[in-house]
Amino acid sequence: MRYHADGTLDASFGTGGKVTTAIGSLDDEAFALVLQPDGKLVAAGYTSGASSIAFALVRYSTDGSLDTSFGTGGKVTTPIGSVDDEAFALVLQPDGKLVAAGYTNDGSNEDFALARYRADGSLDGSFGTGGTVVTPIAGTYGEADALVLEPDGKLAAAGYAYNGSDNDFALTRYLGQVCGDGIVEAPEQCDDGAANGDGTSCCTTTCEATAPGTDILACTTTTTTSTTTSTTLPCPDNGFDGVDCLLRSVVPPCIHERMPGSVRRRITAATTLVDHGMDARTAKKARTLARRASKVLKSVVAHASAAAAKGQLSMLCGDALDGVLQEAARRTKQLAASHP
Repeated sequence: MRYHADGTLDASFGTGGKVTTAIGSLDDEAFALVLQPDGKLVAAGYTSGASSIAFALVRYSTDGSLDTSFGTGGKVTTPIGSVDDEAFALVLQPDGKLVAAGYTNDGSNEDFALARYRADGSLDGSFGTGGTVVTPIAGTYGEADALVLEPDGKLAAAGYAYNGSDNDFALTRYLGQVCGDGIVEAPEQCDDGAANGDGTSCCTTTCEATAPGTDILACTTTTTTSTTTSTTLPCPDNGFDGVDCLLRSVVPPCIHERMPGSVRRRITAATTLVDHGMDARTAKKARTLARRASKVLKSVVAHASAAAAKGQLSMLCGDALDGVLQEAARRTKQLAASHP
C-alpha cells in the first residue's frame, strides 16, 4: 500500500493505493522494502510452495504495476537450501545491485543466508557461490533479520543464534569490493582490474560516463604535485567548456548519496557562473565571471572536505569532489587572469 503524507491511500498506486502479488502456490510474505533512485520499489520476503520455501523478490514500477524487466514478469525466487529459505532484510547498493539477507534451513540446521542480485534480478555470480552466501553461526539455528551496507562496501548482517538453551545476538560482516578484480562492486564506480597490469589500476575515486546517457564508465585519475594539480578526464583541457565538463563529472560518484545542501548549492552556483562565462560577450565580463566562479569553487572544496570529515559523504564521493573541484578552481583562476 502507498500513502499520501496525510496517511490517506494514494489511489494512483495499484488499485486504490493497494497492490497484491501472488508468487507461489501457498503463502507469500514480504518483510523488507527498498526504494530505488528511479522510483521503483523492491520487496523481499519468501514464497511457499508444496514442498519448499524460497527467497522471493518483486519489483514494482512507480504506479504499482510489476516491473517486467526484473526477473520473470517482475518476480524472482531463489532456493538456497532444500527446505526453508526466507529473506527479512534488503539493501540497494550504489551500483544497482540488491542484497537480501535471512536464513536457510536444510531440515537440520538453520544458517544466515545472503543473496545478491543484479539490477535485472539475476543472481550475481561474483558474490559468494553462484550469488549466495551461507554462514553457519554457533549452535544449530541462526537467522539474519537486518542488513546494512557500510561506506567501504562491506555488508553487516545482524540477527540471532540459538546456543542450545537460549538465543544470542549474532552479527556477521562480509567483504565488499576487491580492488583490481575487474568487477564493479559498491562503492566502486569502475574497476580496471588486470587490464592495466595489477590491482593498483583499480579505479575507485572518480569516473564518469564515456558518453552522455550511457552506463559505460571510464576511469579517471587525479595526480598532485607540489605546485599543481592535474586531472586526466575526457574533458577539454582549457576554456569555460572544460570547467563546465569538470563540474558535471562530479555527479556519477555521488549520484546515490544525499549531498549536503551547502555543497550542492555552491556547485550549482559555480556551474551557473561558468555557463554565463561561456556566453560572455566581452573578455572583461568573462574574467569577472571566472573570478567569481573560482571563489565559489574554493568555498565548495572547503565545505565538501568538512562534510567528508563528518561522514556526510562517502570516501568515494569525497575524493571525487576534492580532486575535480580543486582542478576546476585552478582552471577558473587561470581564466580570470588570462582570458583574452
